[in-house]
Amino acid sequence: MDDPLIGVVFGDRYRIERCLGAGGVGVVYEATHLGLGRSVAVKVLKDALDAREDTRLRFEREAQVLSRLSHPNIVPLSDYGVHDGVPYLVMERLRGLTAAQLVRDIGVPSVELALRILEGTLRALAYAHGRGVLHRDLKPGNVFLQALPDDPYHVRLLDFGLAKVVDGRLSDVGEAEVGSAPLTRSGFVLGTPAYMAPEQASGGQVDGRSDVYAAGVLLFELLTGRTPFVEKRRSDMLRAHMVREAPSLAQAAPGLSPSAALERLMAAALSKSPGARFQSAQEMLDAIQALPRPAAVAGSVSLVGPMESVSADAETAIALPAARRPMPTRARWALVVLAAVGLVVLLFSLVIWALNRAPEVARDSVVSAPDAGAEVSDAAPPARPDRLARFTTQVDTGKLLSASEQRELRAWQRAHPRSPAASLLLARDATHRGWHGAAIQRYAIVLRIDPGLRDQPAVLDGLIRAATSANVGERARGMVRDLYGAEALDDVRGLLTHTRGRAERGRLRALIRILRALPDAGS
Repeated sequence: MDDPLIGVVFGDRYRIERCLGAGGVGVVYEATHLGLGRSVAVKVLKDALDAREDTRLRFEREAQVLSRLSHPNIVPLSDYGVHDGVPYLVMERLRGLTAAQLVRDIGVPSVELALRILEGTLRALAYAHGRGVLHRDLKPGNVFLQALPDDPYHVRLLDFGLAKVVDGRLSDVGEAEVGSAPLTRSGFVLGTPAYMAPEQASGGQVDGRSDVYAAGVLLFELLTGRTPFVEKRRSDMLRAHMVREAPSLAQAAPGLSPSAALERLMAAALSKSPGARFQSAQEMLDAIQALPRPAAVAGSVSLVGPMESVSADAETAIALPAARRPMPTRARWALVVLAAVGLVVLLFSLVIWALNRAPEVARDSVVSAPDAGAEVSDAAPPARPDRLARFTTQVDTGKLLSASEQRELRAWQRAHPRSPAASLLLARDATHRGWHGAAIQRYAIVLRIDPGLRDQPAVLDGLIRAATSANVGERARGMVRDLYGAEALDDVRGLLTHTRGRAERGRLRALIRILRALPDAGS
């Protein structure tokens, strides 16, 4: 179904281009500022003409709050208005991904990166609390990781639609400015159940310590890939936060091996009693910064975080087996015979496997023209826009495209040569399959059409994964070096921690050495 707002110009300045996402109250669009010719984000009230009065007032309050919160870790508001009865906010168009997308699409970050994300989030909360504003809906989807040249994971706190102004401490903002009636009835529960503090889940009084609890849930999810409680029904989730003790990090993620200090920090943040928690966001921030680095995790080198904490020599030494006594001569000869027989069997199996896999191997080889033959031979009609959206969801969930779906996307690319959408989906599908040659060719097409898509996490992730390939790894490493430089280091190290093959790990370490040798790599 076509969106009636696409193409509409709000406030004689902002032309709506495409939908970026929707929440419970608002819909966010990418728009073009006609005067400046740059992209901005425009958030409009969902179903504005039929919206309840308290929903409209809450939307207006978000504008009032954001207009007076100026902090590097909070998304800035640049304009507010009403177009044909539809209220809208204008904000900076951020490039990057949310913390929710990071965990879902890329994987659990290193402990060091998770703590960095929490530090930025807590700085934003501490500033907002100091101005008398409670967020009340802190969750990974509202923590945006902005891709900046010097910081690929700069935190921006989003969505103050459920914010509450307390104690009249927000300068020039009071209840009367957005309606004298309170927007939240006593005993009425607002927020996202999986991240609610016990007092918020029960409809009681909330304060800054409620946001601290949500920050603890956020950190728990960044470290383990799940929330402390997993329940299907809203009522069960709320009850769990009110009465059940959260599991430890070690229980939730057995391979994590967290330090005792990190476990104590998590237990304090997730305490059922507000009085037993950190008493402010600043106090929790101070506790995180006091954690020994990289000793936040013990007994698991792969989860330490950035690899500069472990020297190359130390990492090599860890992989070496302990010295052993020489094996008796007779036993050595027996092993030689067995090895020779095994080698013959292995070579025969490899020949059969290679013959069966020949078409697939070709996809992981470098060719001069990206899929040139396939582009000419495809006779399928182009995918419809609704099919394109379905394919996007399919690829987002890791489900592979069928051959007919691939043909539809290639036909779409031919019909829309200026749109990178189909090539990006084909590239991501190729990455999922391990067809790294086809993937990097498609990523090259994507970046030729829209160089700005280098900021899409999937592009960098696909190129780094291709860097592990024996066939096209060198080319992929060159693309990562030329396109991203030292800013890709954290992502390469993150994949290294999840890579098990010795050869693949060696290629990733080679890429790390290449990037660290660049002038912008720092010390």
